[in-house]
Amino acid sequence: MRKLIIVLLLVALLASCAKPPEPTPTPTATSTPEPTSEWRTLPSYTPKPTNTLTGQQKTSEVVRATNAFIARYTSPDRRDFMTYPEKMLGDKIKMSCLVFNVVNNKSIQCYIPNTYDAFYVSMSKSFDSLYKDDRIIIYGDGAGETCFTNRMGVQTCQPFLEDAFFIKP
Repeated sequence: MRKLIIVLLLVALLASCAKPPEPTPTPTATSTPEPTSEWRTLPSYTPKPTNTLTGQQKTSEVVRATNAFIARYTSPDRRDFMTYPEKMLGDKIKMSCLVFNVVNNKSIQCYIPNTYDAFYVSMSKSFDSLYKDDRIIIYGDGAGETCFTNRMGVQTCQPFLEDAFFIKP
């Protein structure tokens, strides 16, 4: 322990004996009798203003685009849709719907309201908010008709809309 103290004292003594660093010479300050009145403005980049939409403008653009998209869909005569669905292959169709059967999370069966004219709908995306007796508006592509075996074991065919989406009024 004594040797350690002696070593520490020697290190401290040698450190205090080291030559201090030389000060760095600096130029002497100059004084002017009066403050200088000449200012130099440096050039700066001023960006051009951009056409930034406000919240209300964004909303109106979205509403306009949505209305234009939905306007592409037409409501055919109910009798033509039910009797000659193959004439409407690929047409953008808008139909009122009273859901009477939720087949799975992508398909439903509908009645045209106030009738028992049924049609089959395959949605473009899964859903989890449709139930029997919901009234909705379907927007889809005419796909002729689809045939299937119903719950009673009878082969039946119905007009078919595919790649559809819906709006609850």
